Amino acid sequence: MSLALLVSASCNHRKTGDAGASAKSTDLRVSEGDFGPMLGEKIVIKVPGPGKYVASYQFSMHRYPTREIYISSSIRGHSRLELMTDGSATACFAVKKNVHSSESRYSSYDGKDHYNDRESRALIGAGGKWLTNDNRVRVVLDRTWRHSCELVDEDRVSDEAMELDCILIEKNDRLPVTTLACKLEEPDYYVDEISMNTADSPRSGPFAYRNESMDGMSIERGNPWILMGAEPGLHVKSEDGRRAIFPGVTFTVGAAAFLEEHFIPEPFAAD
Repeated sequence: MSLALLVSASCNHRKTGDAGASAKSTDLRVSEGDFGPMLGEKIVIKVPGPGKYVASYQFSMHRYPTREIYISSSIRGHSRLELMTDGSATACFAVKKNVHSSESRYSSYDGKDHYNDRESRALIGAGGKWLTNDNRVRVVLDRTWRHSCELVDEDRVSDEAMELDCILIEKNDRLPVTTLACKLEEPDYYVDEISMNTADSPRSGPFAYRNESMDGMSIERGNPWILMGAEPGLHVKSEDGRRAIFPGVTFTVGAAAFLEEHFIPEPFAAD
C-alpha cells in the first residue's frame, strides 16, 4: 500500500506567472513550509521508488537597478537521477550560466561606460546509493566527477558527497507529470543554479533569483529543491522580466535533449 500525503497550498498567494504585477510585496514568505502554490493548489506527496527522473531548465532575469545600470542573467541546465532496484543511484547535473551587466558613464566611478559578460559551465556526474527514510528517500551520492555524465576515468572521482532528501509529487494542475523533488542537504554552487525556491513566497521560482534586486526586500529563506519528472521528463521555464515583480514559472512535459559538450568548461572541452 502506498502512502500519500495531501498538502493544501495557501490561497492567499498571488498567481504563479503573474509577471506583470505592479505592486511590490514587502512580505516575502506568505506561510511556512517548503511548498507553495507554484507546485499546485493541492500537492499529493508519496514515497519515491525505483525509476529514472529527468528535467531541463531555462531561466532568465532582466533588471534595471537604476536608470544607468542594467543586469541580465540566463541559466540553462539539465538533471537526471536514476534510482536502481538494487539500491544504487546515478545522477548527472549540467549547468550553463551567462551574466551581463552594464553601467553608463553618467553613474560610473570613472565617467566611462562599462560592460561585463561572464559565463560559467559545469557538468557533474555522480554515483551512490538510496534508501527509504520515514516518508522520504535519502540519496547519498558519495562519488562525483566532472566533465562527463558517465564515469570515464577513475582518476577524476572525488570523495565530495552530495546528499539529497527526496519526495514524489503526483501530477496536478501545475505539474504535468509525476515529479521528484529533492532538497539539497548542503549548498552546491552549481546545482543550486538549477534548483527552485518552491516556498509560498512572491519570489518562488529559480533559487538563484530568489532575492529581488530592485528594492530593499530581505533575503528569501527558501531552500533549494531540484525538480525532475518521471519519463518523458519535465521542462521548467522561468521568465523574470525587467518590469516583473514575480518570476513567471511554467512546467511542461518532456525534458529537452542536451549535448554534454555544451556544458563542459572550455579548458576541458577537448578532454
